[in-house]
Amino acid sequence: MNSRCFADHRSLRVLVLAAGLAFLAGPLWAAITNPSCTITTPTDLTKRYNNGQTVHLTASWQGDTPPFAATFKAGGVAIGTANTSGTSTSFAISASGLAGDAVTFAVSILETAVVNAQPSPDAPAAGTLLLDRTAPRLDLRVTSGAIVSPQNGFNTVTLAFTSDEPLAGPPVFTISPGSWGSPTPSSPEAAPYSSNQYTITVPAGTAAGVYTVRVQGFDDTEPASGRNSSTAQTAFQVDAGADGPPVILSCSPNTPFRTESLTLSGSVPPESGAQKVEILEGGTVVATVGIPANGDSWTATIVGIPEGNHRYTARRIDPLGNVSPSSAEFPVTADRTAPHEPVLEPLKKPVNSRKVTVRGTAVTDPPHHSAPLKVTLYSGATQLATTNANADGTFTFTDVEMPAVGQNQLVARAADTTWDGSGSKGNESPYSNLITVTVDQEAPYVVSGGVSISRPDSGPPALWRPAPAGPAGASPSGAVRGEPATALSAQSGDEPEGFVPPRGGWAAGLVPVSLPVSLVRDRSPAQVRLWVAYRKAGQPRGLMYLVPMTLGGGRFAAFLPNDPLPLFYRFRLLDAAGNESFFPPDGEFCRGVQAADTLRLLHRPRWYETVPATDEWPVDVLGLPPLVRVLAYRRIIAPADLVEPVKTWLSAWPETAAAVEVVEAGAAMAAPGAPWRRDLDLLADDRLPVERLGVLIPEVVNGDVPLRDLPDSERLPAGPEWEQLRDAIRFRQLHAPAP
Repeated sequence: MNSRCFADHRSLRVLVLAAGLAFLAGPLWAAITNPSCTITTPTDLTKRYNNGQTVHLTASWQGDTPPFAATFKAGGVAIGTANTSGTSTSFAISASGLAGDAVTFAVSILETAVVNAQPSPDAPAAGTLLLDRTAPRLDLRVTSGAIVSPQNGFNTVTLAFTSDEPLAGPPVFTISPGSWGSPTPSSPEAAPYSSNQYTITVPAGTAAGVYTVRVQGFDDTEPASGRNSSTAQTAFQVDAGADGPPVILSCSPNTPFRTESLTLSGSVPPESGAQKVEILEGGTVVATVGIPANGDSWTATIVGIPEGNHRYTARRIDPLGNVSPSSAEFPVTADRTAPHEPVLEPLKKPVNSRKVTVRGTAVTDPPHHSAPLKVTLYSGATQLATTNANADGTFTFTDVEMPAVGQNQLVARAADTTWDGSGSKGNESPYSNLITVTVDQEAPYVVSGGVSISRPDSGPPALWRPAPAGPAGASPSGAVRGEPATALSAQSGDEPEGFVPPRGGWAAGLVPVSLPVSLVRDRSPAQVRLWVAYRKAGQPRGLMYLVPMTLGGGRFAAFLPNDPLPLFYRFRLLDAAGNESFFPPDGEFCRGVQAADTLRLLHRPRWYETVPATDEWPVDVLGLPPLVRVLAYRRIIAPADLVEPVKTWLSAWPETAAAVEVVEAGAAMAAPGAPWRRDLDLLADDRLPVERLGVLIPEVVNGDVPLRDLPDSERLPAGPEWEQLRDAIRFRQLHAPAP
């Protein structure tokens, strides 16, 4: 066997032997008896303690071999050792040096002088130390009033405060910026102080801005100086003014209005909460309307508005009670006064058109002048026209069509421009005065016959007294020789009703023309104006000279010029309405300058290009000529259909009519020969019509009648008309050439 192996084997036997001896002898700590451990501080282990707490431990024991080492343990882990020669000791440690939240303590004693001594088993202290090293979790929230204002009713902020553990006392609040008092608890503060509501009242005049509320809370641990604390914070906003006023955009009805209520409409800055708009007149609130959250428009109705001018403003009260500045003024006028009634100007005369112009005055609208002032013209209940009055109250209806020909009675009514929301006419005046508009579209005319044209000679021929009436339609102007009647003149007032065109060849002076008013047919005959419209031979038809006829003594009278040239003429009539006509309607009359012994009857007048060789009489216009005119001619040429009627008509006066020859137009006539000879025969038999002298005397003067055939001038009838023939015969006899 190796010596080394033998030595190791021997050492192993020694160790085993020693161990056995030690086992047989028992534990070496058996000299420590009655070890104990006590927590002397804190004394109340039912409380919780924080890191600021100092823990005091004491230990006692019995042992015979000092010195001793007392090892203190927390949760089985040594936290410190106290060496002493006595049999008791103490130990202090801060709670911050301990581990865990529930700590138990113990002590173990060791006889340090004994070699290989073992510490005594742990002697636990009675009780457990409760430690709380965690700060409370605080929560602070605004439950109402996150945005407030300094206005009463809108200036309260409500806070909800909670803690996850009891606190040692009430939470501590600070509000910044500014100086604020403490919030007011909604219920009395009492342990455990872990839940409550608080109210902050925003003072008047508080500036707008965001304000921070901070709260600090301390837990309920010992000692007070080391209590765990934490904070929480929240914020609220103070809105000290309403940003932006409302705007008044329109009103209904439109201004000026005549109702007693008015609805204003406008816009407003939207808010997240409900707000209000107030309408003011001056400083008085006359209407208020609520606006829902996020609304940006509004309408407000004002009632009981008195008549007159009003100026409204609007302001808004935001959700926080802040009052905005006022809007711009919105002027309106309440007008319930009707304008002055119109005064229609009467039309002074009838009109000849269905479309007329009507004028008036007096349409004014004091005191409010709610223009434009509309004037409406009525015929009965029928509205005819509408126009606007001028600033001076005058107005004109132009081209108003009358409902009827004849009389139309018109009234007018004025209305201002005021509104009531229904589109009606405005305040309406009473009706105007009534005027009558007479629409006369019928031109005046002359019935057949009636125009008298007398001779201008200074000594006019005498008419013959009428004989007994002839056949129906015959002229009563037959004559009996030697019985002079009223002279034919424009002034006599006794001319026959027949048309008497002038005889040609009159020597001098003007030719009177007259027309009885009774033969003019019109709505107002006396208001008809007449002219003699003439032209001279050789002048074109479009040329027309007008000679006005005057009214007097129941007649229209004028004078044709006794011109050396023949005249073509007709009569122009113009009534009060402006309707114009001519007589004859188509064609004209002719006044020659040479005495004619033949009268040609025509059916209708004609337009003359040349002067006819005979006098002409249009029967369809004038009827048959009066007998006084017929007797001035030796011959009548008539259309075939008039020959017999004329002969029959003349047969009623056989003594005078026999002096006139009636010949059908177009029939062969005997050569004239000496046409004066028949007149001389009639003169010898005292049957020559005095009207025939107008033809015979020029023939005597001109030498057409031989001297030997002239009658004795001394044997002629007496009278001024025969004196002309007597003078003509003497003239011939004095100037005849010597035989």
